[in-house]
Amino acid sequence: MSPIFFASIGLKVTLTNMTPTIIIFAVVLLVVAILSKVIGCGLGAKICRYTNKEALQIGVGMISRGEVALIVADKGLNMGLMSSGLFGPIVIMVVITTVVTPILLKFVFKDKNDTSGEIKSKEAAEVTTSDDSLEYVPGQDNV
Repeated sequence: MSPIFFASIGLKVTLTNMTPTIIIFAVVLLVVAILSKVIGCGLGAKICRYTNKEALQIGVGMISRGEVALIVADKGLNMGLMSSGLFGPIVIMVVITTVVTPILLKFVFKDKNDTSGEIKSKEAAEVTTSDDSLEYVPGQDNV
């Protein structure tokens, strides 16, 4: 059912209604959507005593808006609470935040000394069991 829902949302977007004012609104909406998640969730993480780096990672991880925003926008459009001209920027914001989140996560999780671009954590780098001869090696099947 999800692909049908997303296709129906995409069919409702009319790019011909995208005036320069609406395009500016879409850009501002996108910037506010990204910054509000990074700052809001990052501050929440700082209150919970996470480090600055961890707070940034949490904030960036929360950027994606996903299908909840699409459902709310679709209901608002169907009930006449929102014009079809404003529906396009919301869909654009949801799509861009969903696409940009994994890319930004790769940057905020990248270790300064790592040039390979792979995300590494202390737990994944070296996990041992009670038997010292068994050791987790990243990139290998360790079953």
